[in-house]
Amino acid sequence: MGYLKQHCFTVDNVKEFFLSPYTYIVNTEQALYIGREDDRREFCIEKPYDCYEELFHSLSEGMDVTELKAFFDAKISDETWEEFYEWLIVGGIVE
Repeated sequence: MGYLKQHCFTVDNVKEFFLSPYTYIVNTEQALYIGREDDRREFCIEKPYDCYEELFHSLSEGMDVTELKAFFDAKISDETWEEFYEWLIVGGIVE
């Protein structure tokens, strides 16, 4: 039986983004799959995806918009910040 990780927002972390408790990540030899368990949405990131693994690990701990943008600008250059940010929000990957 699975479980949901619940985030408790406080005054200190209320402006941070966390991975949604419904998000799952599967790492295969060909790609990294990110999806939502509750509505069956799934996204695929093909290799190289090491920087995305690092990003999702950081998001599991919480990141504010400034940290998220700095990470993106330093390590991910194959799409624009706005498209990526929209994908995280609209895709339900973060909350």
